[in-house]
Amino acid sequence: WREDRINEVKRSVGDDKILDLIKRDNKTRDILNKILFNVLQEESEEKRKLYYSYIKQLYKGLHPSFDYHSKAILTINLITFEEIKTLVEFSNRYQEIIKAAVEKSKKDNPKGQENVSEDRGVNPEEIMLIHPFSVMNAIEDSFVNLGSYSLISVKHGRWNGTFYGPITAFGKVFLDFISEEKQNEK
Repeated sequence: WREDRINEVKRSVGDDKILDLIKRDNKTRDILNKILFNVLQEESEEKRKLYYSYIKQLYKGLHPSFDYHSKAILTINLITFEEIKTLVEFSNRYQEIIKAAVEKSKKDNPKGQENVSEDRGVNPEEIMLIHPFSVMNAIEDSFVNLGSYSLISVKHGRWNGTFYGPITAFGKVFLDFISEEKQNEK
């Protein structure tokens, strides 16, 4: 079993990349060790693919000053694929959600002044103005979890409840590391 898993790592990442990461420095070896430990314990092939993407991005030197690898690796271990999908959609549609929320607020209260800044956040009712969130069940639970992983900003308000967004710097880097397509950033 262990040999099969090691062969899977070699096929998915490549011997040369693994050896290069081992030779780089102590920090990189430590990160690689933590990832491989999780790979050996992970039953889900799809989850292991996230770890392989992480190794490939580490090899490319993506975000060289990022220093929260242990947290990102733990997040991969904890997060569900539904939560990843929600995070990606939220990241891609955040500006659209803010725009819809502001339009709804202006319609509901034409004389009111609206905060249109990106860091204002949006409550679950506003998030649900945009598809695919409008058809999701337990939307608030997903956003609470994403906030607890530090992937999105969470602001607790008095009158309109909790506001979510935008995606945090950690959340952006996390998505970069689990993405196959991300290119090396200088």
